[in-house]
Amino acid sequence: MNEIQLIRAQLATERSHVSRVANAGAAGSPAPQARAADVNYLVCVLGWFEARDRRLTILLRADSGLQAALAQPGASGEALGRLPAADSAPSWQAFAHFIDTAWGPRRDALDARLAMLTRAAEWRQFAGIDADSILEERRLFAASTAGRC
Repeated sequence: MNEIQLIRAQLATERSHVSRVANAGAAGSPAPQARAADVNYLVCVLGWFEARDRRLTILLRADSGLQAALAQPGASGEALGRLPAADSAPSWQAFAHFIDTAWGPRRDALDARLAMLTRAAEWRQFAGIDADSILEERRLFAASTAGRC
């Protein structure tokens, strides 16, 4: 597996984990400690995706297809703005619905545009992924899923 494939795999893992955490929160009423772990995970990883979108905008500012994908509803910043309201089952369900129907499809559109990036240096610049961030994501996800698996 080359470096670009590793970065893409980590991005896909983070996307999957965001969806799993959001849907787990929507499925029930976990203890306050578990809910806090869910929120910590989502704040961190959605923040990373928001920062990546900003870096991507700078890196590929001339690409009209990317601009169209970025203009779609479902930005990570919007998801973060909806998260504090997710303190009850119905609000978690609305948040999970947003992740599945707006955030996810927007990420799909952006991922399709990322195919134009062919150099590992571009992927490193945009993704901001390193060993420390991978370990942090895994730690936060493990804390979020503790007791649910």
